[in-house]
Amino acid sequence: MPLTDDEKATLEALQKKAEEPEPAGPSHSRVENVNLTIDLDNPEQVKRAVKAGYLPASYLEDDEEETDDEGEPDPEPRRRLRGDYS
Repeated sequence: MPLTDDEKATLEALQKKAEEPEPAGPSHSRVENVNLTIDLDNPEQVKRAVKAGYLPASYLEDDEEETDDEGEPDPEPRRRLRGDYS
């Protein structure tokens, strides 16, 4: 089945478009890495890091002091005396 004049024109236009070079886009991607150090013992650095979003706000909360239970002490672990050491 022969092509019509419109189909021939469309085919030629598509072939020309396929042969055209690709448009020049950005030739490289830009990736930046930032390394930073936060002294967690320094309250001013921690505040700035939380404000900048590097640390969660939970770093600003005071740690609760651990309280020792004044209840009964843990029992000593029981050890079995092996017969070959006696």
